[in-house]
Amino acid sequence: MTKEIVNNLTASISVGLVVVTLGAAFGELSGLGVYIGMLSASILSLITSIFAGSKFGVSSPTGPMTAAISVIIMADNKWIETHSQNVTSAELISAVLIVAAVILFLLNLVKVQKLIQFIPNLVISGFLNGIAILILLSQFRSFNTSLDLAVALTSFVLLLIFNNYKSDDSHPAIRLMLSSFGLIAVATIVNYFLKLPVSTVDVETSLSSIKVINPSIEIFDFETLKFIIPLAFELSLIALLDTLLTAVVIDNKSNTKTNHFKELVGQSASMFSIGLIGGLPGAQSTAPTMMLYKEGANRFYAKYLIALTCILCTFLFAGLLKYIPTAILAGVILKVAFDVADFTSIKALIKSKAKNSHLRSVIVLGTTVSTVLISLNMAVIFFTITFLMWNKITPKKWQISDLIDEKEEEGFDDEM
Repeated sequence: MTKEIVNNLTASISVGLVVVTLGAAFGELSGLGVYIGMLSASILSLITSIFAGSKFGVSSPTGPMTAAISVIIMADNKWIETHSQNVTSAELISAVLIVAAVILFLLNLVKVQKLIQFIPNLVISGFLNGIAILILLSQFRSFNTSLDLAVALTSFVLLLIFNNYKSDDSHPAIRLMLSSFGLIAVATIVNYFLKLPVSTVDVETSLSSIKVINPSIEIFDFETLKFIIPLAFELSLIALLDTLLTAVVIDNKSNTKTNHFKELVGQSASMFSIGLIGGLPGAQSTAPTMMLYKEGANRFYAKYLIALTCILCTFLFAGLLKYIPTAILAGVILKVAFDVADFTSIKALIKSKAKNSHLRSVIVLGTTVSTVLISLNMAVIFFTITFLMWNKITPKKWQISDLIDEKEEEGFDDEM
């Protein structure tokens, strides 16, 4: 029992630190601010953990959602300049999020999530590899010095080594020291006393920028709704696909079953709540979800502990985050990228002797490249339709066979 508690506690704190840091980074990137991002991450993790449609699914601000919000902010400001001086950008963002939450809830009610079953494993594999590449690129862009890069790579290698030496039978103290949280804690203490010339987490600690926004009913007139609804619909689709794809991935990895309806209700509720502060929306996210699973969590309460970690970091310990070397967090996230990458499917494609194996590779590679360069949503939709239509209109001998569902264990085990 002690081992189980330690496993879930260390996994939750590790993931919570990553989630709140992602919130801060995406908050800054979106233009809403670091602290808004952290608060949004806390709200997301708390509300979605209450509904808990998935054992391992972790919600956080994501790259696609952040990109969408950045576009919405620019569109809002442009619309205000040409249409109305009686509404602020914050109110428009709030209105878009609230409408998106309603649309997402309605899509859930009509069971649009059932369409996820039509996405082939080839596309999911390409999506995973695209996400892994995006994670890698996001981290390598964040290094300020060669020392930061060296520390990140060292921590990444250490986590790979730790993964080989810890097991379910290890003593709780050993599992603690060999966890991502153990590495972060030790590195932070060492950095505090040695004052190493490495970059640390940059966090503003003021609550003064947080305001509850109450968009007046007048904002939802016909002209404004014509502007808001397309933006809200796009945002709800991104949240839907982000969440469902991550659910499919983690269900396959962990042999669990996500309750899609409950999970999407949680996403709708969190987006509505975040809308009240004009914050940064998110979705169930592949990277922290995979991290929670790989760190050894196995209980639903782990998600509550993640939310608690985010809340404590946001409201009580934000000042302590500035001592954490960003390179250590980058190393942790690089390990997540390694875990996300679908090495098993890549090896299966290389060794495949099936007919039209080159077409299977085109689907995987096309989805990967499109996810990185264009949009994960467009990549998944386009190549799913391509796969289905090709097999519908071509003779049987030219049809593309899907990847066989396999129980995957990634990391060094895949490479040995």
